[in-house]
Amino acid sequence: MGLHLPLTLLIYLLILRLVCLVDAPSAPRNLSVVECSKDYVDLCWLCPESDGGSAVVQYIVEKRDITRAAGAGGAMWMVCGTVAASELTMRVGKLLQGNSYLFRVSAENRVGPGPPTELAEPVIARLPYGTVFLLSRNVLLGFF
Repeated sequence: MGLHLPLTLLIYLLILRLVCLVDAPSAPRNLSVVECSKDYVDLCWLCPESDGGSAVVQYIVEKRDITRAAGAGGAMWMVCGTVAASELTMRVGKLLQGNSYLFRVSAENRVGPGPPTELAEPVIARLPYGTVFLLSRNVLLGFF
């Protein structure tokens, strides 16, 4: 009986020590916009410097519409989706043309999500080459 208590305590302390060594991952690095259009944005990023001692299982991508009033839900971060740890890009769709958006990405491991990395500047959902004017269905007048 005397041998079991110290051995059980030793195992418990060892497990507790191992659990304490695992943490959430650090923030992904170098979040950037690859392509922007009137209703979507393609984002890419690099893996976090630290996985927290447990492999990253997914990335969580969020958006915030800063054009909309705070009362209309524009000030809240909304999850756009998740991608597997092997994916370092995501197309975020369902954007409203002309609205400004902020984006952020978090890495998640078995402990939970780590801190996000956020774009420094908002992105405006718009055609990449300006607005297209049509004179009729068959004639393109021009861009600006």
